[in-house]
Amino acid sequence: MIKTCLLAILIYVLFPSLLFAQPGKTDMVMMQKIKAEENDHSQITMIAHNLTDVCGPRLTNSPGYKRAITWVTKTFKEWGLQNAGPEAWGEFGRGWSTERSYLAMNKPYYESMIAYPQAWTKGTDHPVIASLLLIKKLDSATIDKLGDSIKGKIIITQPYATTIASPFTVSAYRYADSELNKLPDADMLTRAQIEGFLPAIKKNYYTKLYLESRGAAGLLVSGGGRDGTVFSQGGPAYI
Repeated sequence: MIKTCLLAILIYVLFPSLLFAQPGKTDMVMMQKIKAEENDHSQITMIAHNLTDVCGPRLTNSPGYKRAITWVTKTFKEWGLQNAGPEAWGEFGRGWSTERSYLAMNKPYYESMIAYPQAWTKGTDHPVIASLLLIKKLDSATIDKLGDSIKGKIIITQPYATTIASPFTVSAYRYADSELNKLPDADMLTRAQIEGFLPAIKKNYYTKLYLESRGAAGLLVSGGGRDGTVFSQGGPAYI
């Protein structure tokens, strides 16, 4: 009992502010300085321009990624952050970048097409001219059924949805603050959810390798865009 009382007295003597602490007063002068810095000296436009337009695409371990790292390090040091620099975070693998790409239809008439190679896909050392082969589903059963007819062909899969969305409505919507506060977190996946996707990702990856082994010249996939916009994402490089 004596030890308990002594401990209570020591806590009170040493930390009396804990018993009488009041909420801190907001430093409005500093708040105004922060706002003025953002309004009058913002570097957001300059940073975005250099990272996107100057450095270009920044796929992990790509030349564009390394250009961005070099620029960020140089800029930070100019701002007085002398210890700025790249830090190793682990092993990744090969880099990849687009050096040159081109796709066009030459029959029954010529028409250039908007298309991009997916990250980590193989390149060619010369133009490839081949016929198209439309298939309903990309799986090993379909590939086996087609047999040798795949050799030398560019494979294209039939899209699931063929209805074009009406262009008379806006494709983007701006949420009010009251709506944003009610939205749940997006793209927050658990490890179990990610592992649940892996079987499908692996199956798709190995099916494409199987298609290549059967002699296909290439594979065209839909970008999922609209109104002339094409979205291209790289698949898994190594599994």
